[in-house]
Amino acid sequence: MSTNSTGGSALYRGRIVNPKIDGSCEDLRNGCLAVGADGSITDVGRWEDIKRKLSAAETSRTVDFGSQLLLPGFIDLHLHFPQLDCRGMYADNLLTWLAKHIYPVEARFSDPNLARKTAKRLLHELARFGTTTAVIFSSVHSEATDILFEEAARRGVRAVIGKVLMDEGQNVPKTLLQDWRVGMEESVALCRKWHGASDGRLYYAFSPRFAITCSERLMREAGAAAKASGAYVQTHVSETVEEVRLVRERFPHRRNYVDVYDSAGLLGERTILAHGIHFEDEEYEMVASSKASVVYCPSSNLFLKSGTMNLKKMRQNRIPVGLGSDIGAGPHLSLLSVMRDGIYMQPQWVKPQEMLAMATIRGAAALGLDKQIGSFERGKDADFILIDPSTLSGRWREIEADLNDVLSLIIFRGGERERIVTKVFVKGREVYRES
Repeated sequence: MSTNSTGGSALYRGRIVNPKIDGSCEDLRNGCLAVGADGSITDVGRWEDIKRKLSAAETSRTVDFGSQLLLPGFIDLHLHFPQLDCRGMYADNLLTWLAKHIYPVEARFSDPNLARKTAKRLLHELARFGTTTAVIFSSVHSEATDILFEEAARRGVRAVIGKVLMDEGQNVPKTLLQDWRVGMEESVALCRKWHGASDGRLYYAFSPRFAITCSERLMREAGAAAKASGAYVQTHVSETVEEVRLVRERFPHRRNYVDVYDSAGLLGERTILAHGIHFEDEEYEMVASSKASVVYCPSSNLFLKSGTMNLKKMRQNRIPVGLGSDIGAGPHLSLLSVMRDGIYMQPQWVKPQEMLAMATIRGAAALGLDKQIGSFERGKDADFILIDPSTLSGRWREIEADLNDVLSLIIFRGGERERIVTKVFVKGREVYRES
């Protein structure tokens, strides 16, 4: 790696893989990413072309990464902060798993010291695996949520975070249930403090856990508060057959699970719905017309045997779909591992380029941030990662010419056990370096 210093844009040279919303990728074998002092992308293209355009006076630094891959930072659309250490805990279904493992652990996040230590570890691990943007459920505790925001601001990452809202529900400890007024008062205060903070890197999400732990009044208030503030909504929907049955019993006056949320005003273009595995045909249409997004969480779905998202129907209905690790049901924080599971789960082959798009530009589109992050274009923020795949195969020199082979290699061989992410940048600032 070579560097040289003058004044102006920083130039990063390497193999640039630039995902497109249609699931294809541009492959610039000898590419260059030019990043301005404000952390925005000033140019992207072939190394020779950009060097020809810029004089030495316009270039502050040149970094040559050789054959390493420059990818947009990964976008994890669904995970649970308090569940970092719950990964791999056995239970034979979602609701039993929540009662046995998750609720007792989440109750401990009333302790600010535990919240601080866990937040630091989580954010470090996300960066280590190349995740630059994460959509995160906190616990029900306002202080723990505030601490997570503080640590995200300090780390320099991009995050959408929300305090869990629950006011009803069987098998939920009373310490995790709040009167809807208290839960909403705390959520609104957090939203006012953090939504749009840290130079626009941090956002708030009103976060009713799911329909079987929330009253209709709470869901209506959350939907109204999100619309009034421009914040996000995040929740779970149609993850398991048993959950869908309980929702039908609890809300017999609603047409289906999605109608429960729609009637409460929770659906809109800033709504992020995790799972959507067991949708009826009408529910696909309702989600599509609302412009809400759905998160594909294949690692979690495999672990809990929840079922398989119908990606084909999501595409047919033009529903935006991104990827989520969904820790702790999902055992992997690495979205490369999640991409691998996402391919395994589908009955037809999903091309590696499309999985990469789901983890980047399509995730950005799901958040309404595709004009800002998710791919390399002039004017976007420079959220990017460096990956060195050369150690993953003794045949690297034979396969490096074919981008699908390269992406397949890093997806199927480059997960959590391999430290192939070497550097991570958010808005042009380095937030992680592999030592």
